[in-house]
Amino acid sequence: MTFLLDLRYALRRLKFAPMFTVTVVLTLALGIGACTAIFSLIDTVMLKSLPVTDPSRLYQIGIGKSCCLTNGLQEDWDLYSYKLYKELARTAQPEFDQVAAFQAQPGVLSVRYGTDRAQARALMGEYVSGNYFQTLGVNPVAGRMLNSEDDRRGAPAVAVMSYRTWQQNYGGDPKIIGATFQIETFPFTIVGVAPPGFFGDTLTSNPMDLWVPLSTEYLTDAEAPYNDVPSMAWLRMIGRLKPGATTAGVAERLTADLQHWLPSEGALPPQFQLQLKDQLSRQAIRLGPGGQGIGEMRDSYRSSLRILLGICAAVLLVGCANVANLLLARGMVRRRQTALQRALGASKGRILQQSFLESLLLSVMGGVLGVAIAWVGEGLIVRLAFRHAVVVPVHVSPSLPVLGFCVALSIVTGLIAGMVPAWLASRTDPMVSMRGAGRTMSGGGAGRPQRTMVVVQTAISLVLVAVAGMLTHSIYNLRHQDFGFHTENREIVTIEPPLAKYTVADLDRLYRELKVRLEALPGVRSASVALDSPMDGQWVEYVVKPGEGVPPSDSAHHVQYDRVGPDYFATIGQPLVEGRGVLLSDQEDTRPVAVVNQAFVRRFFPNGDAIGRHFGFNLPAYSDSFEIVGVARDAKYADPALPADPMVFGALSQSIHYTDSALKENEKWAHFIGGAQLWIDGDMGRLEPQIRRVFAEVDPNFAIIDMHPLQQQIDVHYDQQRTVAELSTLFGSLAILLASIGLYGVMAYAVTRRTVEIGVRIAVGATRLNVVMLVLRSAFAQVTIGLALGLTMSFVAGRMLHSSLYEVGEVDLAALGSATAILLLSALIASFIPAQRAASVEPVTALRAD
Repeated sequence: MTFLLDLRYALRRLKFAPMFTVTVVLTLALGIGACTAIFSLIDTVMLKSLPVTDPSRLYQIGIGKSCCLTNGLQEDWDLYSYKLYKELARTAQPEFDQVAAFQAQPGVLSVRYGTDRAQARALMGEYVSGNYFQTLGVNPVAGRMLNSEDDRRGAPAVAVMSYRTWQQNYGGDPKIIGATFQIETFPFTIVGVAPPGFFGDTLTSNPMDLWVPLSTEYLTDAEAPYNDVPSMAWLRMIGRLKPGATTAGVAERLTADLQHWLPSEGALPPQFQLQLKDQLSRQAIRLGPGGQGIGEMRDSYRSSLRILLGICAAVLLVGCANVANLLLARGMVRRRQTALQRALGASKGRILQQSFLESLLLSVMGGVLGVAIAWVGEGLIVRLAFRHAVVVPVHVSPSLPVLGFCVALSIVTGLIAGMVPAWLASRTDPMVSMRGAGRTMSGGGAGRPQRTMVVVQTAISLVLVAVAGMLTHSIYNLRHQDFGFHTENREIVTIEPPLAKYTVADLDRLYRELKVRLEALPGVRSASVALDSPMDGQWVEYVVKPGEGVPPSDSAHHVQYDRVGPDYFATIGQPLVEGRGVLLSDQEDTRPVAVVNQAFVRRFFPNGDAIGRHFGFNLPAYSDSFEIVGVARDAKYADPALPADPMVFGALSQSIHYTDSALKENEKWAHFIGGAQLWIDGDMGRLEPQIRRVFAEVDPNFAIIDMHPLQQQIDVHYDQQRTVAELSTLFGSLAILLASIGLYGVMAYAVTRRTVEIGVRIAVGATRLNVVMLVLRSAFAQVTIGLALGLTMSFVAGRMLHSSLYEVGEVDLAALGSATAILLLSALIASFIPAQRAASVEPVTALRAD
């Protein structure tokens, strides 16, 4: 009964103080909403399990960090060849019901519906074993899933489509089930549609559209199927544990099987067999939970999400301090009423309960509004985090764990913000309060806690603004550095690589025709094609020079490898510093040539006499493969935060004639371009339909994935950092706003308490300027202490973030200076209003106040 009476009393007090209630609820809602929005994203990206049956029984077989295709040693294995997958699946059988394999790096497939002869559609496809869906525990929404009978060479070619693709591209047409699709020109029957929300085994910004059996890889990869190469590791493995079984001893048994397999004939290319003797004991397989799928996106976003959650927690702490200050001020204003309650016999516990219920009601209302803010904020955060994604890979909404988090956060916030004011209110001395004591800043129990909270708010706000400044400075440095090529008026046309059944001669003919027809378009100054354009992947090879032995597979000998067409360097705006580029005259029947960059020359030909020198890849037998005809300026093709790697640019029209099966296969795939590069003068919006028509006329199997500026291709590499910087700036601004409100509240309350004192000062001759300076000194005394503490904390934060920033020192004076200036200006504005009010006090009115 007492509890209900106190609850009604708390509601009535809040009703009669609407401005106070709105201010506190909004303050809490902003802090709780920001934290809830970030936690929702963390829950979706890092904590949620795959939408499959009993995900706790799924285990990754191999949890290394390899990506995404290799034919060498891995030490911590997580990539497997088809034949090794079959071997290890048998070894794991005693404990696992099923062991499935799937493509480590899914690619784009050229897809047509039925007999449609229009330009092919580019869809993401993944090769999976026949028991893939059975292992995961995924049932169809229509039709059926793949099974083991589908995964036999010679079986009818079938595929499963994702629900998203079925709805968005084909309007949910039920006739799709059983329909024939041309995939890489081969007929495939769609046998089923995966359930809504199933994105596959890996959370990615480019989710799967189709799943096809591993056995059909020999169709789409034509003369060079990966399944036939024992050394080509391109698959990951996942298993479903039998009920009641454990993984004890499984990893050791798989490791032993792996170490027995590796020395066998064909398990590794010759260049790695020589290193195997010394490194065999280090080759191992570990198991890890697989219920959340492959963690590539989680690994990528983990540090950014942690930074954002820490920033949100700091904002919430500032908000709590603000609310505590407001409650303290409210408690002190009502000290006479509290004293009267005590004098009439109210216990400390009853007063504590009333104050606590009031703060708890405020925090619950703040939590409810915070959920609404989080709901809106989640959409903003997702759009920022995946601004360049073809498909937003996650659907973020407040789930039960998130709502539970918000409720718990609201209750804890109420406890933190309400207990101190309630405790101070309960300690009110009735006699002192009834006499009106505590009218000066130095006199009352609330002054020191309030000033302390202002100091804390100031310090945290400074740190947040300084961190936001450092992150923004880092992004600016990344974006405005010299990449080694030009981005102005450069456009990239990304395509699904040409059909696997094409020969190098076929490809050369298509590429030449494509270049001629693109350059004939009005507004196109130059066009070229390449295996990879800048910031769009990398191909690693190991360099060997004439007279050298097998190169070790280490960073000192590896280079990035690209194949490019004529006029590539002029089109992309990468200058040549010596020699020439790739020409039309570089043909299959002429000596293979290469252009290298300056970093390559520094590493492999330090004397600078690179032109005319020879080198090759991987084995001494091929050490004379390329003749260097040009040196290009260093340019960044992989990570914009790292120096340019040594690079080799070969001619697309030429081939190296390898005899080793794995090298021969790699050489074939090195001719399958990922897109075209354009240097334009015109409007890309006007050119796009004409470019699409050119590709369709040259070969309708060229499936265009995207057209975008080269600058966008660079920007994708620091989308996360930019998102963190933008949100940090937003949250830092919010923290300063809250801190300013807190400072304003404290100073307004202080002026109210010192009304009599200020009246006496004015009566005995103090000027308005004297009064203003008195109030400002009091305010800036607190702010100065907060700044000193905040600067110290900012130095610590700078050291912690230093490794994640680009060309920003551990102490970023510009960021700290800007943050300090912003905070001082905010403090001046927040304290000047109460100071002006104090200076306007009439002595007679002030002396009557009590």
